[in-house]
Amino acid sequence: MKKFQITVILILALFFMFSCVSDDDDDYQADTDPDTTADTDGDTATDTDPDTMADTDADTATDTDPDTTADTDADTATDTDPDTTADTDSDTDADTELPDDLPECTFTDNAPCKDSSSGFVWSSRLSSAKYWSDAVEYCDGLDESGLSWRMPEIYELRTLIENCSSTQIGGSCQIAEGCVAYNCNTGCDSCSGQTGSGYYSKLGDADTLWSVTKISDYSDYWVWTLNFKSAGFSQGDYKATSGDDKYHVRCIKK
Repeated sequence: MKKFQITVILILALFFMFSCVSDDDDDYQADTDPDTTADTDGDTATDTDPDTMADTDADTATDTDPDTTADTDADTATDTDPDTTADTDSDTDADTELPDDLPECTFTDNAPCKDSSSGFVWSSRLSSAKYWSDAVEYCDGLDESGLSWRMPEIYELRTLIENCSSTQIGGSCQIAEGCVAYNCNTGCDSCSGQTGSGYYSKLGDADTLWSVTKISDYSDYWVWTLNFKSAGFSQGDYKATSGDDKYHVRCIKK
């Protein structure tokens, strides 16, 4: 009886061992097949098709169409139209042509005329004397021979002096574009003794003419004037609205 029991126990043990081996084989089969399916099908779906779609379609839409539109439209609007408009308008204002029949300035006061020695163009002399502010307004509003005019600077008026060695251009007088203080009158000895009217003026002037130039160290009160009766420099009160500070004016082309 005891032997029988031992035999039964051995049979049961062998059966149990066989069952464990079968379970291990089933687990191995379960591990192998799913991995193969997952790696092959999943990678193919993820790596191949989506990448191809993303790289091709997205790049084409981004690189080709927007760049072409942005470069063409923006450059055309910026470079072509504004430059053409700016260059044309400014050149027209700067290059106003002189009349073909504009004469050379002479002693007979044939203005408006051009003084070839200086390159300046002068208007006719205003026959009546004016206060300074009125003279400035007169020149700014003058329309003579279709040209625009302004009040001259004192060193521009000086180019009209002749027959007076100290104050004509090239003389000892220091008044010039860079020197308009009161002490720049050094060496500006006026001339006298000539009986002929307008002897010291290229245009025959024998009056005192206004300039727009303020005496720099007395700029609250005085501007330079030029008396062509003696070819001498003096000063006038540019704020005056009454009294004797009324002089003639000859305008210069802007």
